[in-house]
Amino acid sequence: MGVRIILRQLIVFRFEAMISSDYHQALWEGEGQPKDSLNLEELRRWMLKSEDYADQVTKQLQELFGTLGSLSLLFKKDKQVQKLIDKIYNFKTVKTKYPVGIPSEELDGWKKEAINQLQELADQQYGKPIHELLGAIKQNIEI
Repeated sequence: MGVRIILRQLIVFRFEAMISSDYHQALWEGEGQPKDSLNLEELRRWMLKSEDYADQVTKQLQELFGTLGSLSLLFKKDKQVQKLIDKIYNFKTVKTKYPVGIPSEELDGWKKEAINQLQELADQQYGKPIHELLGAIKQNIEI
């Protein structure tokens, strides 16, 4: 299931792009929303990038859920495998908070912290559960 690595990375890329978009929007708003701002251009660029990644994430999730459905049928009597499949099906959706009221000099710290939290969540919600499922299946097959 190479989708584990690809999906985790695409989710990180997508939400890093959203965070970068929010970051540049906050900077743009802080400078009075000029129409010729570099921050406005960056805001738009990162938003488009985020939307592109959203399409790719959707395709990978579709592939993952198809695979999970097949595994559920193949290992329907194995409670541990079923539990791990359910854990993946019920993952948390990644959410980011817009940096409301954060002074521009603190935005870099906000951005770094948001990206760190995102990477941890991606590992906990996607990387680790899929890795655990693969281990359980491998163990089941080796019996």
